[in-house]
Amino acid sequence: MIPAVMDTLLAQLASAQYGLVTRSQLLAAGFTDKMIETRLARGWLEVVHPGVYRVAGAPRSWHQDMLGALFHVGDAAVASHRAAARLWGLDGPFDGLVELSASLLSGARPHGALAHRSTDLIPPYTTVRFGIPVTKPARTLLDLGAVVPRHVLDRAVDDAAGLERARTALEDLGHRLDETGIPDTDLAFNLTWHDWINLKNLILVSRAITAAAIARENSCGAHYRADFPNEAVAESSEYVSVVSRDGRFGLARHPVQFTRVRPGESLIKNAAA
Repeated sequence: MIPAVMDTLLAQLASAQYGLVTRSQLLAAGFTDKMIETRLARGWLEVVHPGVYRVAGAPRSWHQDMLGALFHVGDAAVASHRAAARLWGLDGPFDGLVELSASLLSGARPHGALAHRSTDLIPPYTTVRFGIPVTKPARTLLDLGAVVPRHVLDRAVDDAAGLERARTALEDLGHRLDETGIPDTDLAFNLTWHDWINLKNLILVSRAITAAAIARENSCGAHYRADFPNEAVAESSEYVSVVSRDGRFGLARHPVQFTRVRPGESLIKNAAA
């Protein structure tokens, strides 16, 4: 092909990938090694990682850095943990960090990135968002819990949108657990069965807590909603009960009964109100 046609093809490839192309993509598109080296020598392509290039003049961005790191590691790599949280729009201190997971990390760790090795990055747990391979929300929240403090994880799900993401993620985890199942063997003293039941119960309780948190449109005590930051009036406060029937949650509101001490009072004699 004539150079102008090849450069147009190069520009088309890069425009869909935040200004990036890989050597393997260029070779598959008909470029030769010599054509690639010529463009590198002339400064039309810039090396980002071995075999990963940025078109000269393409603006730098976090998305470009993230995709470049994934290109360097290989096709099985995905944005994960805090980087995935940023891609999904979770609230928290996730800006700037390039973080990924891959099944194989044999020396291909990109500079400036935090890499994790994972053996279960199967299609049900991954997708593509904004053109970048990434873990799905349920897996993202699970991974996030291993690398950030509890208050950061809480912050990621402390408004209506975050709580809805949490509810969807928990339902997805429940479905995945049901699909996994347990071998049809004697369940007595079966530790795998015990682990399955424990995880099933943890997901069920978490779903109940999430349902109650969605219903409570205020902030009170340990319950905080970023979209409803005003505290409930103690004298007229309510609590939410959650009952599970046939896989569905029924919710009811009940007024708090102050049977021992009322707001502003104390059981300590002569304590200040």
